[in-house]
Amino acid sequence: MTRTIRFGVLAAGAVAVMMAGTVPLRAQEAKPSPKAESAGRPAAKRSSDPSRRVPPFFGQVGLTPEQREEIYTIRRKHQDKIDALTKQLADIQSEMLTECESVLDDTQKQILETRRNATKPARKSRASSPADKDSVATGKDSPR
Repeated sequence: MTRTIRFGVLAAGAVAVMMAGTVPLRAQEAKPSPKAESAGRPAAKRSSDPSRRVPPFFGQVGLTPEQREEIYTIRRKHQDKIDALTKQLADIQSEMLTECESVLDDTQKQILETRRNATKPARKSRASSPADKDSVATGKDSPR
């Protein structure tokens, strides 16, 4: 009798799972047509353009399209300065690494080079994940 009850509960659970899979998801909305989406708005730049993003949490406060455009303008104005400082920071980090390497003797430099070469394949495979792109670009190892 216990087997019959277990089988019945298992069958009912399987039916419930199958039926739940056939119910359409309400959270998904149909995409508007490209013509309707672009009507009345200026053409958007590439999605990778950092000036075409709002700062963290700004998207959750109900910005109007006009406010978004103002924020994009402000970010575009400052983005060149940020890019210049980012390049300057990368140059300084590279200079620092070169100076640190100058402290090493020849054997240590060879060991360092061997270890760096051993991690190149792993870095290339991780380069596609956003968290590791910065560490690959700056040559820093990620914390383990």
